[in-house]
Amino acid sequence: MMRQLVLLALLLICHSANAQFEPPDETLPQTRNTLGTNLTPVAVFLMNGYHASPRYTLHYKRQNKINRKLRFSVNYEIRDRYQEDLEDATLIAAGDSTVVFKLGRKDDYIIDVRGGMEWFKPNRTFTMVYGVDLYIGYRSVSEGFETKTIQMTELGFVPANVEEETYEHNTEYGMIGFDFSIGSKFKATEKVNFVLRWTPQFGYNTPISETHSDPTKRTDPASGGVDYHLRLIEVYVNYMF
Repeated sequence: MMRQLVLLALLLICHSANAQFEPPDETLPQTRNTLGTNLTPVAVFLMNGYHASPRYTLHYKRQNKINRKLRFSVNYEIRDRYQEDLEDATLIAAGDSTVVFKLGRKDDYIIDVRGGMEWFKPNRTFTMVYGVDLYIGYRSVSEGFETKTIQMTELGFVPANVEEETYEHNTEYGMIGFDFSIGSKFKATEKVNFVLRWTPQFGYNTPISETHSDPTKRTDPASGGVDYHLRLIEVYVNYMF
């Protein structure tokens, strides 16, 4: 949270430092179209970091006023994904010569489309950008586990010849909601700019499908709920044409 506050403070400082008067240009530019993508997952990977909830984005913008653009995007976001091995597994039973582990797994991802608009001050190298979008999406949550029994022999620990337990639970959701964004744009060239953007979102998930490999292990049925996602600050690169 402290890192986000510091970055937001830097955005506001950049905006204040570049608030000097510039003569407005009341005509639309020749380059009214914009294609862009989210650089954050690649940047985190190159810095050897871990991205908790990476989002891959392709967006298109069309400038229809001197200080406003319509925007549309397609997004693929990984909310949670892991596959445990024996080092991460939970020990659930141990005997004189056998040990039983529980290996969990989960794959939670979202695909959505968004449409909205953004506002900015024209003719500036640095400017703040504000926006809002409506979105609809699809969310898939697959989670389960398998057991692994290890037996002690003269050769050391080896997989035991026993029937292992497995379980799989899959739920699909429909999503609807809105987001708003605040960011700072830096114009690198006449056709390329970079945007630091924070985009919290508010929506609702409703289950549309649910399957179980073993219904007797089902605990609670899938239910709808509010999706409130603050999200981290993201970096976008845009090309205007």
